[in-house]
Amino acid sequence: MKSEGIQSPDTTMITESDPLIPVEQNSAGPQKGPNPVVSGSGSVIDTLLTTPATAISHKKNLIVLSLAFLFNFTAYSALQNLQSSLHATAGVASLAVIYGGIIISSLLAPALIRAVGTKWAIALCTLCYTVYTASNYYPRDYTLIPAGLILGLAAAPLWISQGTYLTTTAISYADIKNKVPEEVINQFNGVFFFFFQASQITGNLVASLVLYPDTNMTSFINVSQCGIHECGSGGSDNKSGEGHSGSNIAAGTTTTLISVYLACGLLSMLITCLFLSKLHVSDAGIIESVKSNLVATLRLLMNPYILMLVPLFMYSGMEQAFFFGDFTKAFITCTNGIHYVGFIMMVFGVSDAICSFLLGRLEKYSGRITIFTAGGLAHMIIIFMLMFVWSPDSDAPELWDRFLMAAFWGFGDAVWQTQIASILGVIFPENQEPAFSNYRLFQAVGFCIYFGLSTAAAVCVIHKLITIAVLLFVGLVLYYTVEWKIRRAISY
Repeated sequence: MKSEGIQSPDTTMITESDPLIPVEQNSAGPQKGPNPVVSGSGSVIDTLLTTPATAISHKKNLIVLSLAFLFNFTAYSALQNLQSSLHATAGVASLAVIYGGIIISSLLAPALIRAVGTKWAIALCTLCYTVYTASNYYPRDYTLIPAGLILGLAAAPLWISQGTYLTTTAISYADIKNKVPEEVINQFNGVFFFFFQASQITGNLVASLVLYPDTNMTSFINVSQCGIHECGSGGSDNKSGEGHSGSNIAAGTTTTLISVYLACGLLSMLITCLFLSKLHVSDAGIIESVKSNLVATLRLLMNPYILMLVPLFMYSGMEQAFFFGDFTKAFITCTNGIHYVGFIMMVFGVSDAICSFLLGRLEKYSGRITIFTAGGLAHMIIIFMLMFVWSPDSDAPELWDRFLMAAFWGFGDAVWQTQIASILGVIFPENQEPAFSNYRLFQAVGFCIYFGLSTAAAVCVIHKLITIAVLLFVGLVLYYTVEWKIRRAISY
């Protein structure tokens, strides 16, 4: 006879109910940064004591928060995609530092939020993002790397504040409208992540429009150093990989691009300061919850299920780092020019967003295993093609294959973002916060390791592709083992 739940190795009860996960299986797109998850037990909900507000004001704050993140990540997401092409050495090193800083900032976030509150934490952290954008005016090791550290230290407080603000607003709105809080939280997350995913499209559109008309671009293509043969940082800074990276961008064009992104960041901060209402909550309970979550995260790390999923957690970070760093540089900029990066990354963003939306609804018909397998096959086939089939062509190679790869890579990324969230919600319905903290922690580790490897001159794209292929294979095998254990436990 089928039981109502099963006991996980740490005696956490696993149920087959729909857990409250304000992440992407219930929203519009994959989440790309650390974000606190509301406990299925409602522990965070119980600590939120809002003052009276109107339903309209809550909707207004949702839109304001969403627009602020849209403008902020219009700048950051596009710069991340272009960094390895614009500033091959210092830029990639700064990305590694950013994700290292995220790991550290997870410990510092509660102190900042307690000191200034959620609204001003969002504003201050957005300012840190604009500092990183501004550092690209004079891209050197001593400007980009410190600015990257500042951004990394701001990332966790930004996302924790966002999660707290959005959850509190949704709960208050549900109370006013006499609705179920969990349903409203999912609806608000859906709206927010729709805007958040749109930043990948708007940011890359800006890059394409600014870079494409540049008539001063001079080709430096040496196809023997493109694709899997590109090693280390793959070029010199400020020349967009001069020597083989496809384009030498005029200084004025780069300045224009950075200025547009800086304006987006400043607009984001201005929107937050002027239009986002201050959150009137009892912060003490929230901060203590975050602090206790750190202890719970470390304790849950010893859970066999979490340990078996760690390779997949890390892969979800490394595959994004590959696509944002090496794919854009070695397979687009190097052969066709940096002005095509934005167009191709827009395809990735659209595919990622649409698939994330659809997969959450498809899962109940196909099951998680089928979706995981499809995502794994999509990425493995592309990795195989890049390693053994695709080759650069010095005679203006066609781009249709890169557009197609971007679409399928976006599908695979959507699988990891939505389905990892799904399985964690099933295994740990009462411990979602520490479970998701472990996920985001090792995802950041994956980012950091990949970008760190990219700074080593002896490490080529082929070596990194082999690494992520092995990690993907091991991660899928261990994932299938976890699913088998879950089903075996439920059957008894």
